[in-house]
Amino acid sequence: MTGRKSLVVLSLLCAFAFSAFAAQSALAVKGTTIYTCKKEGPGRSFLKAHCKSADFSPGNGEYEHVSVKEGTTTEFTGTNAGNGTDTKTTILTKLKGTISGVTVELQASEVHWLGWLTNAKDPITGEHYFHGRFTIAHKAVTVTAPKEKGCKVKGGEFTSTELEETTANKGDTVTITPASGTTDDEITIEGCSIEALNGTYPLTGSINCPMDGSTITCTHANTTEQGTLKFGGQKAGIEGTVTIVGRDPDLKETLYTPLSPTTVETP
Repeated sequence: MTGRKSLVVLSLLCAFAFSAFAAQSALAVKGTTIYTCKKEGPGRSFLKAHCKSADFSPGNGEYEHVSVKEGTTTEFTGTNAGNGTDTKTTILTKLKGTISGVTVELQASEVHWLGWLTNAKDPITGEHYFHGRFTIAHKAVTVTAPKEKGCKVKGGEFTSTELEETTANKGDTVTITPASGTTDDEITIEGCSIEALNGTYPLTGSINCPMDGSTITCTHANTTEQGTLKFGGQKAGIEGTVTIVGRDPDLKETLYTPLSPTTVETP
């Protein structure tokens, strides 16, 4: 009987220990922290300068994550240039939507982000995240659909209102939304032989795009499926990639270094 009681007590203790471990694991919080991806010499963790997951090779690379202190304001820029597999190819950014029942696609050859971001920590949940504000300039913009209808974007460019970005509650995904109000951009289309397409159309709402190393990638399918972005009041999608680089003005840094948002887990 004593042996049986001992087994019961042991089983209860094991169950309690497992429950405690499970509870502790449940309390673990995933979050995202900005690092710089710097060239530190042989024996480092990443093979290439953007610190992408595919380039993670501990001990074989020259690049390493260098932490950015919480609360530090980092000036950053972003570009769609050099995001191809050969680091020289520019990946075009496309906005696709529907106006008056007609499929419309705008294509920007040059995309420039400019703003600031900072690492932060939620005082209640302990989640690490980054947030910031920036604008996006789209240049060399053409209307690629509908074809051969004479449609043009006024001035061949447009620049966003101030936008806000955050990874709070998103892990390795960044949410981009207007910093105030609902409008991201206003885009004027002119010269169309389809008269109903000529006009100024608001781009409104938000998108969520995943990050890998210094690259943020948005796909048309994913952003359209989210249903949170609208062009001229109709559901729209964006595709393209942007590589972000930053510098710390307080340290008087003059060179921009690739920034690498990385998912971390805080117990």
